[in-house]
Amino acid sequence: MYKALFTHALIAGALLGSSAVAQEYAITDLGTLGGTRSEARGLNNIGQVVGFSSLTVPHAHAFLWEDGEMLDLGTVGGALNSFAYAINDAGYIVVGSAFHATLWFDGEFHDVQPNEYPVVTTSVTDINNVQQVIGRYDPQFESARAVMWSWVEGEWVMSELGTLGGTFSLARAINDNGAVVGYSGTG
Repeated sequence: MYKALFTHALIAGALLGSSAVAQEYAITDLGTLGGTRSEARGLNNIGQVVGFSSLTVPHAHAFLWEDGEMLDLGTVGGALNSFAYAINDAGYIVVGSAFHATLWFDGEFHDVQPNEYPVVTTSVTDINNVQQVIGRYDPQFESARAVMWSWVEGEWVMSELGTLGGTFSLARAINDNGAVVGYSGTG
């Protein structure tokens, strides 16, 4: 049975490598949502963990784990699967479901993709503590582009981050200063 134990080992290993002082750590099995596999993907400073867990093969749902409980976040728009990738300290969770840029907070899903952009799919990969969300969007009949969504005057505003001269890019992580890392095709 594959559970989040492997992920815990990675988290514990990263924590051990960050300090020269010997410390003790507890490794916790987060469990599953009823299936045979779960995977932790994000952790905030409050100790909340997000990821995804199998329900039945091949379906998985995003989860929020806190205080020893795993909460099934469900899916968006009738999709069969959802995947939580990151959580900020305010509890905003970026969730991939139904190929649409989505946040989960206040107990429900919220769309971050502005309606005026023609897209085939969008996805989110990370969020920082100043409510900037990054990921990608796929314009109709074009290649994926790295983007950032920012909360401005009560709505999400999307900005394309560009490429290194190629036809595609993808944003992977963002810090609280707005610095983004990812990858891009070159010219």
